[in-house]
Amino acid sequence: MSVLICVVMVQSGCKKDYTDPNKAMEDDLFANPTKAGLSGVATGLQRVYTLGRASNLYNLVTVNGLLTNELIVVNPGNTAEVQLATGGTAVDGNNAVLTTFWTNLNKVIYDADQVISNAKNLSDKNYASGLIAYASIFKALSIGDMAEFWEKVPSGSGLNVNFIDRIEGYKKAIGVLDEAITTVSANAISSAFLSNIPAGIDQSTFPSFLIPCLSNRYNSSSEYCGIFLEIFAATIPASQSG
Repeated sequence: MSVLICVVMVQSGCKKDYTDPNKAMEDDLFANPTKAGLSGVATGLQRVYTLGRASNLYNLVTVNGLLTNELIVVNPGNTAEVQLATGGTAVDGNNAVLTTFWTNLNKVIYDADQVISNAKNLSDKNYASGLIAYASIFKALSIGDMAEFWEKVPSGSGLNVNFIDRIEGYKKAIGVLDEAITTVSANAISSAFLSNIPAGIDQSTFPSFLIPCLSNRYNSSSEYCGIFLEIFAATIPASQSG
């Protein structure tokens, strides 16, 4: 009798598959993309890139500072940071700082790709121009970050993608910006878009701001562009959302 009761309880148990009612579902959002929906995703790019300890900006500063001995670890309990400060074989494949950095960089790139591809289908080309420019900034930054810290970077987002050399990664980042500038030059960013994103990035000067980097895009090492991207990252304020 007790065995039967246990079987019944297992078979009739509740599923722990919860849906956040405050969170837009990806399939619903991109099945019928709207300006408001894509703006929300674009704003999320800035949040993931800049907000908190798990952000790309935090990990960029942390990884760079510890590897170059510009920063020190005062709490030996922070295992991942201690590994980076020690360097060499002390850094394993499960380093929490690096895995978080890598995961969130790829998330930003994936989400940016979704914004860019869907924005191209909007009828309001001036609003779409803003979305493409905004998403391209964070996509380029993320590709550039990977190229700075890894020898190989993914050639795209999704499943079964190839890896390319870090120098090609820098060139890919510049290509993203180049395409964004072409888009903005053809269709000026609308004021409606600018009013729907966090303050801090003046996209009215987007094309001219990036010209110094693009003028050096044929540099064989592309290091100038990598440095430029990081300088630009430092000008982005932490997201106020969340």
